[in-house]
Amino acid sequence: MAEADTKHLKLPQMPQGEYYEDFIAALLCVGGFYIEKRIEMSEPINILELDVVSTKLSADCINKTLIEIKSGQWGMPDVFKVRGWLDFLKYNNASFISLNTCREQFEQRQQIAEELQIKLLNIDIDVDGKIDAQSFKEAYGISIDKDEIFDCAVACLRYSFCLERTLIDKYLKPLTKSPDHSHTCSHIRDFIKIVTQHSFFLGNTNQRIQEVFDAYIKYKNLTARIDELMRNGGNFEEIGVSKISKNTFRKIFYEINEDQKNYLHVALYSELICRLTIFKQCIEVMIDAEHEPTLLKNAKKSALSSNLRNAITILKEHTYFYLYPHFWQIFIFLFGGFVLTDKKEEEYRLLSKFTGIPMDEIENALQAFDILFPLDRGSWLIQKPNTTILILQFLPLPFCGIGSNFRRMVYGKDSAATYDNLDKQLTGKFTFTDLIKYNNLTIEYLSMDTKLRN
Repeated sequence: MAEADTKHLKLPQMPQGEYYEDFIAALLCVGGFYIEKRIEMSEPINILELDVVSTKLSADCINKTLIEIKSGQWGMPDVFKVRGWLDFLKYNNASFISLNTCREQFEQRQQIAEELQIKLLNIDIDVDGKIDAQSFKEAYGISIDKDEIFDCAVACLRYSFCLERTLIDKYLKPLTKSPDHSHTCSHIRDFIKIVTQHSFFLGNTNQRIQEVFDAYIKYKNLTARIDELMRNGGNFEEIGVSKISKNTFRKIFYEINEDQKNYLHVALYSELICRLTIFKQCIEVMIDAEHEPTLLKNAKKSALSSNLRNAITILKEHTYFYLYPHFWQIFIFLFGGFVLTDKKEEEYRLLSKFTGIPMDEIENALQAFDILFPLDRGSWLIQKPNTTILILQFLPLPFCGIGSNFRRMVYGKDSAATYDNLDKQLTGKFTFTDLIKYNNLTIEYLSMDTKLRN
């Protein structure tokens, strides 16, 4: 990932720890799996931390796999620990993925893992010192026609997952301890924790939807309320504004100065993740007919959206509705939440390649947010003025930089995949300049991770 003539970032060639987890998660996401990462059960005590949970959705089946990832030394106690997690969470599938484990040791451990009903996989290091993930891709049925495009997508998703971690751990977390920001940023932290952590461990899908939607209501218009709180003070619970101030809106959505990191980007991220989680859980309920009547019944007598019944009815008419959660994860975290309309056919072809949704059904997939989260006016997808960028409203723009770099890599048309070559292919007065602004803002955040600096 590169910023014009200034900064450069580089992923670790031999990822360890959380960077190896990012690598595995990216392989799975590109391969058609919906990914949830770094899931902690820490109340009332630290009980467990799940590296990755993958979900493969079909029209009539939900297949979830708990995945433990080790890039360093490990032994059979680590495998038995995963078996305990399986029993505790009542999951049927688990994988344990290591890196460059001695062949003899691995085969011995693999036999025991099979008895524990855990799929033990190892990713090797080839003779050139690079990761060889072919056996992993085969085990998970991951196949992309052009490996180069596959590799580009994996790299961009790794950056995207690094960005998520940077926004929360390296940017937001210190602010929650700051006297000047703790009273605002703690609300963002708490919201994210409910949505991505606490709700995960509830008994069933309906319960998770209920808790996440309750949080959605409690923290409704979070970004706008925090903006108001910082500008004018007051009590967060009593602030009723629904819109970000014009000055703030211009600053975080249009000026996009790379040196202006803003905790409102993280607030926007928290709201986005909440919507995506609700979306995914609703699709699971639609697949699992056993839980759907309960959800619809609860929708009548709780804070659940009154639009929910109608939305489910409409979405069920979409042939590929079960692929929508993964589609939206790809659209946001790989494509940066936007489509370049002057390259619409190519954009749709790429979206189809990575999601399995036919090109002529991509429009339906892009309308799904409008169906489940209808706005008072207009659509979630808007055309930015004087550009060919069709973008998701209220998107945290640091993720747009991931999409900018993905386009640079796939449309660059030379060995260097430069932005100059991308520029020659785009129309719209500000299309290219906006892509560069997105890129530079993303790099400003990612530069907080010293292991990515080159």
